[in-house]
Amino acid sequence: MPYPSRPARATRSAARLLLLLMLLVPATTATTAVTSAPARAEVTADVDVPALLRSLEACAAPTRTLQRLREHGGLDQLRLDLASGVAGVDGCRIGYTEKPGEDAHQEAYAARSSGRSGSTGSARGRVPSARTVSTLSSRPGAPLTIFLDIDGADLRGTPFADAGRRAGPVDYDGRPGKMSRLERRIVWEAWQVVASLYAPYRVNVTTKEPSRARLVRSSADDRRYGTRVVITTDHPQEKRCGCAGQAYLGAFDDPSADQLRYRTAMVFGGYLASRLPEDGSRIGKSLGTSAAHEVGHQVGLVHDGQRRRAGSVDGYYDGNDVWAPVMGGVDYQPLAQFDDGSYPRATSDQDDLAVIASVLGQVRDDHPGRARKGDRIRLGRAVGGVLGGHDRDAFTLRLGRTTKVRLNAWPVGRFSPLDLSLRLTDRRGRTLRRVNPATRKADATRAVGTGAGTTLRLRRGTYRIVLAGGPAKARGGRVLADAYGSDGRYRFVARRAR
Repeated sequence: MPYPSRPARATRSAARLLLLLMLLVPATTATTAVTSAPARAEVTADVDVPALLRSLEACAAPTRTLQRLREHGGLDQLRLDLASGVAGVDGCRIGYTEKPGEDAHQEAYAARSSGRSGSTGSARGRVPSARTVSTLSSRPGAPLTIFLDIDGADLRGTPFADAGRRAGPVDYDGRPGKMSRLERRIVWEAWQVVASLYAPYRVNVTTKEPSRARLVRSSADDRRYGTRVVITTDHPQEKRCGCAGQAYLGAFDDPSADQLRYRTAMVFGGYLASRLPEDGSRIGKSLGTSAAHEVGHQVGLVHDGQRRRAGSVDGYYDGNDVWAPVMGGVDYQPLAQFDDGSYPRATSDQDDLAVIASVLGQVRDDHPGRARKGDRIRLGRAVGGVLGGHDRDAFTLRLGRTTKVRLNAWPVGRFSPLDLSLRLTDRRGRTLRRVNPATRKADATRAVGTGAGTTLRLRRGTYRIVLAGGPAKARGGRVLADAYGSDGRYRFVARRAR
């Protein structure tokens, strides 16, 4: 996942947020070489993109990925990524390497990684035990798996093994054998980010190592498989590439992905931490968004960039006051969402949600919004649900007498991509109240105003409440992000108000 620094825009250097070209060598050599990319994601004359695409067309492996790019958008962005060196082709595979290009941060990383010892900050609030953070699961019964490997990994059989066969665990205090309170919090928060972003889909995000059968896809008929994201702060590949992560495009559901060879992605926690405050307060979110970004590549998503007014291209779009796309540079905004390229001067038109749903499958609609009545609720009893894929959930409230009622809905989890809107109608369908509060940035990890609540006096009768993902708006009504990627888990309650 790319993580641009945020100095004044006028002083950003030409080395702003780019990737290195990932030259993934053939499977027989199991090595990964990295070469420098140009300073901006611009088309260069020395890359024959049509020839690269023709070579991919001749392969069986990327057929499904290319088909999705044609069907759901993103093929032009892939051409841009290839032409600029953002992506590299290894025979029949496309690899991404996430690398910001700012010398100051590279120097800071080199200085800090030379002696990583001592505390990186204190962890405040509730923190689960080491046993709990090693067994987290978002949807245990799901057929698909995203395994966040945080306690060390054997990389033999992957392209990263040439740099080192063993990846160390998440370690920020120099004691890899024991998870500190801060490290437990970091892992817990990283898991929350990934679980929140993939909540609408039939996939279990877990830190508990699954069986090999739950990760590999033996054939096209195999319906239970997954991917592994190795999150490490100790692996030579991190220094070799000087990057935040690496992944293969479209490998998640590819039965020809050579077992775990291409279905393993890397997230380099040392590099990411070097670009953040030293108190460790933002590392968890950074690891989580990076892992979600790499999984995005694995299901077939390309990058989200932005064309500058001068005509050059920014390889990763880092968003606005509150919002940023998951496949762009999201480290400095609290609201991370998948998108369809609807922001100004977007370089990609890819329909992220359609691509993800085609690979992972959506969960069943728990409270169908198209039903005229909706699920009946009672005063004082909270209900939960999941909004996904432009979903709407509907509820019916019956009152036997005039009652002052408080309606309140809120996203589940600190890092949820959901920004709720609420609409109350009478039995004839007339809108009585519509709520979508202004969203603002509390800090880089937390947005305020993503819930929806209202209090009003209602007469005896039947009412319908419709919940949906809403646009993120600033005060005054300016839209910061449309409702496209606003989905996830929520809780809702109607209660008597004083």
